[in-house]
Amino acid sequence: MKFSASPNDNIPASLVKIRMEAMANAILIADDSAPDIALLGRLFEQIRLSNPTFVVTDGEQTINYLAGSKEFSDRNRFPFPILLLLDLRMPKKDGFEVLRWIRANSINCAVVVLTSLQEVKVVREAYALGALSFLIKPVGEEEFRNMMIGVPGMSIASDGGRLELRYEPVPKPKQFTADIMVFPPAEVARESPKSKLS
Repeated sequence: MKFSASPNDNIPASLVKIRMEAMANAILIADDSAPDIALLGRLFEQIRLSNPTFVVTDGEQTINYLAGSKEFSDRNRFPFPILLLLDLRMPKKDGFEVLRWIRANSINCAVVVLTSLQEVKVVREAYALGALSFLIKPVGEEEFRNMMIGVPGMSIASDGGRLELRYEPVPKPKQFTADIMVFPPAEVARESPKSKLS
């Protein structure tokens, strides 16, 4: 899987390759963990996902990318994503701050939270701020496939044996249902004061 990223990222050089082909239906990964990013890259290769994928490593970069500002102002190189895979625990601004910014600025992309948190309270807060789904780390193939078909407005196209995610925004259900929105559902624990932000 070829990733594109800001030249200032601390991502291993082997992951930072500017993809020059068509940039439609881009995916943005916002995560500061190189192992987690590499795992997603292997997963995308495994399921033969063709969407161009970009990486940012902190909350400020995430906002700049979505806004098309600063180092991400060239939309030919850094297209607006249809899907944001958002870690909650990042430097500079955390995932909740990013979600608040997205909501305040009416940003129109699907947001799926990546987290090792297994606490309903945290999931509810992120959902209230606009997240459409949640993936519990480490992300497996089955969980990712279930998420792809579970996000409202998300569809999968197949072309020559490769998959492409597509997104058409639809109204989000107002009622929160953790068993539907979290993958894998069994991993979500009830309110646990010992959980830490991840």
